[in-house]
Order: sequence, then C-alpha cells, then structure tokens
Amino acid sequence: TERQSSIDGTWDQIERYFAPMRGGNFFQPQTTESELTFSRPRIYSDIPISASSNLASTLHGNLTSSVLQWFEFKFRKPQLNFDNRARSWLELCARQVFHSLMDSNFDLEVAEAYLDLIHFGNSGIITERDGKEFIFSTIPVRELYFTSDHRGRVLRLYRRHQWTAEQIVHRFDGKCPEHIKAKLDDPTTKHDIIQCIYPRTVPSITRALPGNRPIGEVYLCRTTGETCGEEGGYYSMPVAVARWSKTSGSRWGHGPSAVALPTAITLNELVSLSLDNAEKAVSPANLATPNGLLSNLDLGPDGLTLVQDVDRSLKPYESRARFDVGTLEIARLEDSINRIFLVDRLDLKESPAMTATEVSARMEKMARLLGSTLARIQGELLVPIIERVFAMLDRANELPPKPENLKNEDYDIYFTGPLPRAMRRDVTVSMLGLLDSVAQAGQVMPALMEALHPVRFSQYLAYASGVPAEVLRTKDELEEAQEAQQAREQEAMEIERMKAMPTPPPGGIQEGFGP
Repeated sequence: TERQSSIDGTWDQIERYFAPMRGGNFFQPQTTESELTFSRPRIYSDIPISASSNLASTLHGNLTSSVLQWFEFKFRKPQLNFDNRARSWLELCARQVFHSLMDSNFDLEVAEAYLDLIHFGNSGIITERDGKEFIFSTIPVRELYFTSDHRGRVLRLYRRHQWTAEQIVHRFDGKCPEHIKAKLDDPTTKHDIIQCIYPRTVPSITRALPGNRPIGEVYLCRTTGETCGEEGGYYSMPVAVARWSKTSGSRWGHGPSAVALPTAITLNELVSLSLDNAEKAVSPANLATPNGLLSNLDLGPDGLTLVQDVDRSLKPYESRARFDVGTLEIARLEDSINRIFLVDRLDLKESPAMTATEVSARMEKMARLLGSTLARIQGELLVPIIERVFAMLDRANELPPKPENLKNEDYDIYFTGPLPRAMRRDVTVSMLGLLDSVAQAGQVMPALMEALHPVRFSQYLAYASGVPAEVLRTKDELEEAQEAQQAREQEAMEIERMKAMPTPPPGGIQEGFGP
C-alpha cells in the first residue's frame, strides 16, 4: 500500500519510457497471461531505452565479467598476504567460488539486476542451491517487498509470486490448499503466493534441519493465508538487495532513470509534436475559395479535381513551422539524457584506435564518476552473494583444506574488474614512477638504489597488481634461489682467482721455485 501511493506510479512511468518490456503496471495484479501488454504505443524516442541499456551492459562487462575472474580474497593481516602458501590457498578458494558462479545462471541474472538498478534504483537476487548447482534468481521489482534492520541490511523479505494452479501443485508436490487443486483445469488464471523470509530466534549452528536454521522461509496463499508446502530455512539471509542511490527517509532507492524521467517525457512529447508537424509538411492541408471546387477533392494517384480557377481556387497551406528549432531542442534533450547515463564517457572516440593510456584514463574517469554507486553495488549485492557461496561451499567441504595456521584468520573481498582496478591504479603507477625516478637518479647517486628492497618491492607490486601467487616464488624457494645465486657467484670468484695465479713454465721448474 505504501508503494501504491508514492513509488509505483513513478516506476510505471520509468517502465513506459526506459524499459517498455519490463512488466508494466506495478501495482495492478495480472491474473492471466492475456493481461500482459507487449506493445507500447506513443513511444517516439528510443534514446532513453538505448542509453540505460548501454550503461547496464557497461557495468556488467566491467564489474562482473564472465570472461575474467573479477574478485579475489585477501587476508586482513597484511603479513599473510606476502606468505605465498597462504595466498595460494586463498586464491584457490576464490577460484572455486568464481567457477561455481560461472557454472550457474549468475551471469544471466546479474544482467537483469543491473537493468533494474538503473531503471528502478532497486534490485534483489536470491541465492539458493539444488544439489551441486547454484541457482540465482533476480526478483522483479514489482514482486519485491522488504524491511531493513538498523544497519540497512535486509531483515525480512516478502515476494509476491503469481502462479497458476498447476505451477503451485508442482512447486509444492501437492501440499497446497484444496481450492487451488480444484482449479488445475484452468491453465491461465494466476494465484498470489507470498514468499516470506524472516529471522528466527534460534542459535546459529553449523548443521541443522531447515526448521531449526537461523533464517526461516514459508509460502502463504494471499487470499486465505493458508500455508503451501513445508516451512524451510537457511543458514544465512539468501537475499541481497541493492540500491543505486538511497532516497532519504525511504528504504527504496532511485536510479539515473528517475533523474532523467522529466527529460525523457519532454523529449517524447517534442518528438511526437515534430512528427505531427512533419506529417503536415509532407501532406499539407489545402485552401480553397468559396465555390472554387467543381468536384470532390481527389488527392490520390492520377486523381482529377475540377476547379473554377487553377491559380486561385485551390492551393496547399504552408504552415511555416520552424523545424530547425524543434530539431535543435530534440538534440539538446537527447544529449542531456546521454550525459545522465554517461554515454559520452562510455563511447569510444571516432578515431581508428585508442592508445592504452587513453583507455586507462577513460576507465579512471568513469570509475570516479561511478565511485559511490560501485561501492554500494559491491557492498549490498556482490559481497553478500560471494560470502554466501563461499559459506555454502565450505559447509559442503568443497573448498581446498584450510591450513592449520589459518583456521581463525579473516579475509576481505577485493574486486579486480576493469573499473575497480582503475580506481586502484594510482598505487602501481606511483610505485613504477618511483622506480623510474630512482633508476635515473641512481646513475648520478648510486647509493639511492640501496633504498629499495628488490624482493619486497616486487612482492608488493605483484600484490597491488593482483598477480596470482602461483607465479611468485615461496619463501623457501626464494631462499633456495638466493643460496644458489650466492654459490654461483662464489664459484665464479674462485675461478677468477685461479686464473689470476701465476703458472709454472712448461718443461721444468722455473728458477726460484723448489729447493
């Protein structure tokens, strides 16, 4: 009810102009398939649609790429991150979590989540597991209701499902109200089933039956309140809800589409007006004098119209409309929408190619513009999903065995996609700049080269750049390599010393030698 009076009306307008096929009519229940509308009349500009979709695709490709691993784990204790054995174990765990995500439908569902974030400012994903397979489901915003705790995290979630009787019976193995079973012959009528996920007052334990887990789940028939199926449960909150930008005083957020909505409405009306005027210019009205027409006006091909005077009885009406003003105003509104969705920042320039420096600078600029939004998406959506998948794999003993010295060590999640990497690029740039400066100044003052520790410098540069631990030597391997290098240097010095010693002449003892 609170959304019907405030938010849903705005979301209906956003759906109309930015996402024409995302569902429509947020607070009007759709009881049959025939009530869905696949056509959107009187939408005359696709700029809002393409601009918002372009931003969603950019976020998907640069934040959660399906090709490259886009996150890693790092220990909270800095010294452990330079222990290659510990790092190798943590990297194996991160790789296992990433492969679990890629083997599931995560990539498909997170794309829908990005669209909902940009369009409606809110998005939710449920993480579940069926056997060995992880199942992700993006909750349509029209079905999403939730409450938050004092820290803004999801406390309770309510999702409205609209299923046919056949779907309900199949979902709950026949454990559903009798009045629903009685409508199995009706394949079109949908029933409202409310999914409730809520916290229980039970202790958090490692293994428990669904009814004794910290998070409970139940499905209720909306009209009668009867339970469908058995009560379930989770070890942790399975739902992650993210907001593009929070709205003061509300649990709901808003996205760039809400900001661009007035401009999109104005653009649509102006394009509609321009099309009306263009129709008048292409097929203008006609002016005729009284009694000037001797027959009906025939404007069809090979038509014949009789007039009193060919020069004065009939002529087309010239509206003298300023099409150039309309065109300039349409271009201004389109540029405004493109700026809101960062199209001018995301599109490549029209030159044949961009240098690596230009690409890096563009990514850094985009990362700065989206800095606060990226932090919210990562913290509210991606981090809870990764932590939940990690915990589920750990509970199923599907992660590499944890070394004894790491049993109680905590870790943090770092994102390594192009956008997050661009935000941390200053560290590696500063280190490489220092190395170049010291190398140049060291030609004049060789003592400066002693200020840098070669091994520590290379280790930290690899750590900051996200280089896998497998390509680096462990502490023992490094000590062995150093000992081998010292042995080679010692052997080389011994050879040079032997070469420098005088040798006796051939054929006898040189004078001065012997007794």
